[in-house]
Amino acid sequence: MPEPKNHTLTLPTERVLQLSSLLEETRLRTFSNLLGQLIRAFEMQNPKFKVDLPGVTATPTTHGAVLKIEGLPELALSREDAHAFANTIRDFVNSQRRGGFEDPKGRFRLSKKGNGIRVEVRDGEAFALKTYSPDIAEELAEHLEYAATPATETAAA
Repeated sequence: MPEPKNHTLTLPTERVLQLSSLLEETRLRTFSNLLGQLIRAFEMQNPKFKVDLPGVTATPTTHGAVLKIEGLPELALSREDAHAFANTIRDFVNSQRRGGFEDPKGRFRLSKKGNGIRVEVRDGEAFALKTYSPDIAEELAEHLEYAATPATETAAA
């Protein structure tokens, strides 16, 4: 049986009201955005605890990172290409970019799809694709950028 696309959480009314208040106060657009911010805040307060992004693996390499998104081919990126990929996602999320972006080497494409961000990776002659909500796409960008940044730079930050 295929997994449902979205999940429903049942919360006490008091928690829903607290989350609604936080959502309004932070001016975030969705509960998903708010939960992402809460997870990141928890990670910052607990540096030994890192929450993975399910279905996404960004592995450091000598010269960059390898991005593996479930259902898409593996994508090896130089440090510069990984940062460009991450920054392009952020530009789409922040509505600073319209249209699409295609990697000059033809390995991947990024575009806006409704409110989401579409990631396409070359799979032979065609492209395999996955679409993410803006907050998840931004988290994907963070994971990739972190993996592509040399350990000496992340230790200094």
